[in-house]
Amino acid sequence: MENHITRVTIDLLTKNAEARDNMMLTVQYVHDFEMAVRQIKKSEYYDALFSEKVSSIKTIDRIWRKVQEQYPQLRGADWEKRQIQAGLISAELMKDSSGQLSFFQ
Repeated sequence: MENHITRVTIDLLTKNAEARDNMMLTVQYVHDFEMAVRQIKKSEYYDALFSEKVSSIKTIDRIWRKVQEQYPQLRGADWEKRQIQAGLISAELMKDSSGQLSFFQ
């Protein structure tokens, strides 16, 4: 199932530079594609989402990030900033690990 998400994501990021910094545009595009293929009406979107007839947002987000990692030309203007922010958050979590250690002492 993920193969079609990758193809649709690459197509969107190639054609629409705004989607490179807006993951939710990719979610909308993938869901619109899946609903068209499966002939699901817009009025049935929430039912399709919650019954897993369309891909999960987490899966689309993961593939969106993976595509941008593999294809630098499809990265948005905010890509580097997101990478730095993710690194800073990880570093902060590592610094705060002392609180967890005291729990086990």
